[in-house]
Amino acid sequence: MPETTPSHHIKTAALLLGSLYIALQVFPVPLGGRAYLCDLLLPFMAMVMLWQYMKDGKLLLYKEICHSKFHFPSTQGFLLQYLVFSLVLTLLHIVGNGLQAVHELYEWGVFCYMGILFLFFSRLKLEAKYLALCGAVLVGLILLAFVFAMIAPFAHFPTWFCFTSPQMETTAMSLLSRRFAFLQGNPNLFGTFYPLPFAMMTPFVFTHDWTQYPLRKRLLLLPLTGIIMLPLLSSASKHGLLTLAILLSWMIPVFKLPQKPTLAVNLLVILGIAAVFEITVLFVTFPTSSHFPYINTDCGMYRLHQGTYARMISNSRLSGIIIGIGATEAEQEYKNHVDVDSVKKTLEQYNAMASYENFITFMDPHNEYLNQLVLFGPLALILLLLFWLSLAKESPYPAVAMCFVVALLTCCLWDDLLSKRCIWVTGALLTIKTR
Repeated sequence: MPETTPSHHIKTAALLLGSLYIALQVFPVPLGGRAYLCDLLLPFMAMVMLWQYMKDGKLLLYKEICHSKFHFPSTQGFLLQYLVFSLVLTLLHIVGNGLQAVHELYEWGVFCYMGILFLFFSRLKLEAKYLALCGAVLVGLILLAFVFAMIAPFAHFPTWFCFTSPQMETTAMSLLSRRFAFLQGNPNLFGTFYPLPFAMMTPFVFTHDWTQYPLRKRLLLLPLTGIIMLPLLSSASKHGLLTLAILLSWMIPVFKLPQKPTLAVNLLVILGIAAVFEITVLFVTFPTSSHFPYINTDCGMYRLHQGTYARMISNSRLSGIIIGIGATEAEQEYKNHVDVDSVKKTLEQYNAMASYENFITFMDPHNEYLNQLVLFGPLALILLLLFWLSLAKESPYPAVAMCFVVALLTCCLWDDLLSKRCIWVTGALLTIKTR
């Protein structure tokens, strides 16, 4: 007899909601502003998740936050502590700035949304083969779209899967005027989305017996990895490091490599590439210089925003340093701390003076650490970091989780990355134990 208990219905509802949410990530339907059709599923996901906790007889804010008096919180516990603590700080910012600062709740709501996504997907009960098949189909669709995008200019097809920027053609970075973005609309969003199907395939890769295949067949993974990375190279997104981190970890089970030495090498590769990427953030790398050190060491574009946020934090009152200054004050104070001369000098070198007003008025920090310090202060940032580090430790696939988390934390140096939906879904899929 098939299982028809309420628990079975809960699992079925969760699986359907999770599948539909991922499908709507693949084919995003905008609703206006920053909202997408997938966001309408969030209340139902939250209800199913709470139903699961109630069915399991667990007290959400007790069992998950701390197992006992003598243990550190679990991964979910750190996440819940972060959300509660940041909510308290958000309410303090609203009290301090008046009712006009109620939109501060939006900033907290974004991370609450991400937290619900993680908690929901980390509790799914899935079969490794089914999950891997879905991930492989998704990668196949992306590669087909990439092939179409490559032949489109020659066959005079529409550029459906590319992000085009006519403005970039007149700048010193004209090579970035046409970048692969799949259906995400933005190449950097594609860079955060692409690790998802590989996280879906990871449980199968790590539990499958690869020794039944001769080495010559397993070596095909190497050129296949190169092919898989081509869409990321075409997107020119630094977030491609996230996908590379997962693929590097696959070498351990496929070739039966010793885990600790291979993990150490993988981390060195990730950090080495990240260091090169960070140089392009800190300094203007286009054009290069004709004399030592052969690159233009003037302030890079992202560093303009990051420097402004750093000055806002360091020049704020003591309470602002401790609990953050909040989104409202940050938007008001931005123009008072921006280095106008550096903005002008940098944009002139990029031939991008059309963006001057935007740069001196208000911009996102392009750095998640500065973003968290401004919104919620250092203690909230520490809880968030502990959450991601504990995820790497508690994952059933610690090698891939560690590489992914290290890559994620380095990518946070050049983007406020933790407001991206797919990042949290990917992280959650790396924590589940499949059947």
